[in-house]
Amino acid sequence: MQDIKNENENKDQIKKINATLSTKVALREILEPYQKMMTLTQNALPPQWVVINPIPPSLEPPIQTLASLQKIINPLGVELQQYWLVKATEHFREISEKLDKIRISTNEADELLKKYKWLISPYLPLSFLSQVMKVNKNKKLNSRMKRNKINKIYLEFFTDDHYKNLSLMVESWKENPLFKRRMKILRDCIWALKDTSGNFNASNLVLPPLISQIDGIISDYLIKNGWTFEFVHIKKGKAIGKWVDKSGNDNTNFTSNVKCFAHIARKQIEFPESPTYVIMEIFFQTAYNNKKLKNPFTFCRHKIIHGEYISYGRIDNTIRAFLILDFLSDLE
Repeated sequence: MQDIKNENENKDQIKKINATLSTKVALREILEPYQKMMTLTQNALPPQWVVINPIPPSLEPPIQTLASLQKIINPLGVELQQYWLVKATEHFREISEKLDKIRISTNEADELLKKYKWLISPYLPLSFLSQVMKVNKNKKLNSRMKRNKINKIYLEFFTDDHYKNLSLMVESWKENPLFKRRMKILRDCIWALKDTSGNFNASNLVLPPLISQIDGIISDYLIKNGWTFEFVHIKKGKAIGKWVDKSGNDNTNFTSNVKCFAHIARKQIEFPESPTYVIMEIFFQTAYNNKKLKNPFTFCRHKIIHGEYISYGRIDNTIRAFLILDFLSDLE
């Protein structure tokens, strides 16, 4: 009888050990994605997640996750329960601290890029912003030298290896409903840039169609969000219209699709400083023929499209247009 009792006790012990091991495996499967998340935050976390949404969408709230962990480890002893809960809590705290540091560094980079008329976009990795911040912290460089170095960082990132990163960024938009029907035009722009014959300035040809796609995507975005353009009346031979919210949730009216876009987009997300500045205060700034701009710069939609600026054909302006498109690709 004693042998049978001992055998049963041994079986029970083995069951407990197996239960403990299977629980550890389950815990590891849950925690591994968060360990990978910490690695991502060190080198490739899209900065717009950090600036606009401090916690990536794939990261569940710690309380909910800890609750699910509690269900798994309930069969274990109290000491082992406490051990795993402490470890999980420490892990989430490390992630939170890491994201806080990233948010600080991206905010600093965002302010710096605004100064030099560049912008943060979802495709840019954190390592890219680290290069930018190194330039800013170099006390031996004056403002002009910093501008040149930051320009070089952007241009090399997107043009090196036969425009590899630019091509990959554009392809990342192909499933976006706002971009799908425009992909042929965008890919043609890439092919024009890749032409190595040296017989023409590709930016002269590429920038105008990119500008038209930015306009079109913004208008499609408004329509997707329930807005429509209506003609109001004729004034001095010109048709006057406005964008109207057909859902009835917003009584504000806009004559410009850009101002309407800024209005509704800001309701959904908090814009980072550099995209807001480059899009609204540089690219779409108020402009009149033969009048000086408030923020003089060749990257001005009105001056380019209406033929006043003829020296717009620069690769840095072309990259800025692609970055605006990348920023728009992340809106919902």
